Amino acid sequence: GERIRYPLVAAMRQALEAGIRYGYLTRNPAKLAGPNPSPPPRAIRVYTPDELKAIIEELDVVNGAAVRFAAATGLRPSEWASVERKDVDKARRVVFVAGTKTRASKREVPLTSAALAALDDLPPRIDSRLPPRGSATIVKLPQPSSRKSPVPVSPVAVSKLCQ
Repeated sequence: GERIRYPLVAAMRQALEAGIRYGYLTRNPAKLAGPNPSPPPRAIRVYTPDELKAIIEELDVVNGAAVRFAAATGLRPSEWASVERKDVDKARRVVFVAGTKTRASKREVPLTSAALAALDDLPPRIDSRLPPRGSATIVKLPQPSSRKSPVPVSPVAVSKLCQ
């Protein structure tokens, strides 16, 4: 289809141009065949509120909140997936998004009441400096000893033990 044809013809044109530069060809037959129009952009499918509600009902609390936040802000997947608590300014009702299209790009995205509600529904994170609400449990890992452990311990194994 259109989506396959365009990049293939573009690659063929580049290869044939290299043949001209290296002296193997005098003309580029792919260019003689005519223009290589890019395909039209894909249509963006927007979920209806009922469809979003059905999706959210199938998910757990964290993933449901992520879907609600993404839908309320309109952020790209790479943007909302990298948002951290420090990026959110609830007083100003904005989220700071960095590295959107380039590494140096930065922008502020306004937060609606729905986006703020989604963030409020997220449970406290385990890697936060603050203890989880209603929990006084502290997990203490054994201190490393000077002798080698008979069983290799990986961070993945430790995280599974702490679940």
